[in-house]
Amino acid sequence: MKSKFFSKHDVAGDKEFERDVEVTFQLKTEILMRVPEFAFRSIEVPTTADKQKVYDDAATELGVPRAKLDHALKFSRFFMQELTAKGDASGDDPNDLATDLTDHFKLPEDKAKIAVSYFSRLKTLAEEKLHLTLLKQAHSESALPILRSVTAHVDFRAVFDETYNYDQDVSKFSPKLLCTVPVGVVQLELRGAHNDAVFMQLSRRSLQALVDHLVALQKQMDIAESQMGAKEK
Repeated sequence: MKSKFFSKHDVAGDKEFERDVEVTFQLKTEILMRVPEFAFRSIEVPTTADKQKVYDDAATELGVPRAKLDHALKFSRFFMQELTAKGDASGDDPNDLATDLTDHFKLPEDKAKIAVSYFSRLKTLAEEKLHLTLLKQAHSESALPILRSVTAHVDFRAVFDETYNYDQDVSKFSPKLLCTVPVGVVQLELRGAHNDAVFMQLSRRSLQALVDHLVALQKQMDIAESQMGAKEK
């Protein structure tokens, strides 16, 4: 093997990897060469929902069904990350990667030449953009737990005319149902915490306060990011 990556990884028997290669290099050249940019965007966005939107946008813009394009995007995401400084393909020459890929999966000669350009594009994005993106993500997710997902639903709580006290004779306890009140129940899934699920309930007032604070925080982050972007330029 010429490349470090294929010297370390025996992918010949990996059927899923083989399918990704097959579908990726079935794409027309002009489409294949645009896939890395969409793959980078899907890594850059913060949530799974955002990633799926990038995939949907790519399928629409490139005119390729999602079921087919997903293979190429997954393959591109994988190799782009392997081509960063900490990846197993770090320092690999695109020609060597293309040669090893061709030998493994018997790509036709015309596809082998396209593979060189494709890996060159991945390497450029990995070194010029993705490396910094991953560093930013690592720093933004360090020290404190980070939010993985949010689920929310409305619950109804019964309101009775009296509550039971432990020193009462329970046989004489006869509460009457007055009404019900809606309560928001939120579950936060965290990564990096001792307890990775946090539940809380919200009244309409507390919900509005939370929404207002989050909107205000979003505005502050937008301003901060715009200032950072101006300084980087």
